[in-house]
Amino acid sequence: MWQEIESRIADNEADGKLPSAPFRRAILAELKKTGVTPVHTAKKLASFKLPGGETLLWELTSPALNFFVGRPLSDKLTASGFHVEPRPFDHSRLPNGGRHSALSLDWSFGQEDCVCAKVQDVEDVDRLISALSNGSLIRTE
Repeated sequence: MWQEIESRIADNEADGKLPSAPFRRAILAELKKTGVTPVHTAKKLASFKLPGGETLLWELTSPALNFFVGRPLSDKLTASGFHVEPRPFDHSRLPNGGRHSALSLDWSFGQEDCVCAKVQDVEDVDRLISALSNGSLIRTE
């Protein structure tokens, strides 16, 4: 599954729609070292399961390097110093709830509210996963 994410990043960069960003590859390398499990890869998003079973999405095409989690996890991110932006599902704006359509698919959040947190560097990835894993970051390397 990790290879699918690597291929999607390479495909997006080859299309010319996504500037090459070595930082994106560093984030991928860092994610591989944590306890997250890749679940689904689409053109713009990769979905992971956190050690507790919650969903984590990584926006592969974002220059700001956005990560998305379910609304109930936002307090953990805020407590760890992340600024979170709500991405609520608006039931009056079907089918995608008025947000990026991939956030509303069955392999992501469906009709549940989610939040976006931006990472600025590789250390933020560790901090993000640690916050979402109740401080118990699982390292595989």
